[in-house]
Amino acid sequence: MSGTKTEAVCVLEARASLGECPVWDERGQALYFADIHAPALFRFDPASGALGRWDLPAKPGSFALAAEGAGAVLALASGFARLDFASGTVAAIANPLAGAADHRFNDGGADPAGRFWAGTMHGSGRRATGKVFCLEGGEARAVFDGFFVPNGFAWSPDGARFYLNDSPRAMFVADYDGARGRAGAPYVFADVSAAPGYPDGMAVDAEGFLWNARWDGGGVARFAPDGRLERFVPLPVTRPTSCAFGGPGLDRLYVTSARTGLDEEVLAREPLAGAVFMLDLGVKGLPARRWRSR
Repeated sequence: MSGTKTEAVCVLEARASLGECPVWDERGQALYFADIHAPALFRFDPASGALGRWDLPAKPGSFALAAEGAGAVLALASGFARLDFASGTVAAIANPLAGAADHRFNDGGADPAGRFWAGTMHGSGRRATGKVFCLEGGEARAVFDGFFVPNGFAWSPDGARFYLNDSPRAMFVADYDGARGRAGAPYVFADVSAAPGYPDGMAVDAEGFLWNARWDGGGVARFAPDGRLERFVPLPVTRPTSCAFGGPGLDRLYVTSARTGLDEEVLAREPLAGAVFMLDLGVKGLPARRWRSR
């Protein structure tokens, strides 16, 4: 399997400045993703090519689709909020970043029970002042601190392992108690040098392997549950940001990417930077976990 050649297909020339957090909606058979710098949330229908957009009042680091109703929970620079898809209304939930204007939320995701987890980072990405929060029942609690750029936020198929990255340092994993929503102390799952570039967003497949977009690495890496690099799949862009399984059979890996920080020479070589790609890997994923507001 490690020698299988896979071609990346561009499904949407989004030209996103910082495309992030792809989430597949099984109900509507569509892919949602964010452009942090826009700032906006998008809905892409691969079957028709239709693209919807919701402009947001602050930068969205991440989001999860809601279990109840048509909407999503957002981790914005201004705090946690709920977006109603029908009206476009954004309603605040909690803001643990109040008084920290130099920080913003970054990546996040819903756990198997529907809690929403998201990490914060300093605007420079160079200070270990980021924290990881858990939003449950309208209340946000800090769980971890000391992060530079928290990324990833994925759970094993049985929910017993919680994966998260600190992009400049390493990929981490923690034992997870889903009943209580409690995570043990993170420990190193794979070193940053285990694959090209830096670890960014992630998705777990049905076999329990971890797929990781590699910022500045030009591809996605698949890691075995023991942290071993199983394969690396190149992409035609330097800065893939995150990935999610989708499609009718959950057997297509969608990958977002970024243009931000690339000079004109690099962009000339990478006209698809900021696009959304699809990989047919012969591997199935898991349904996206949804946020429960209570």
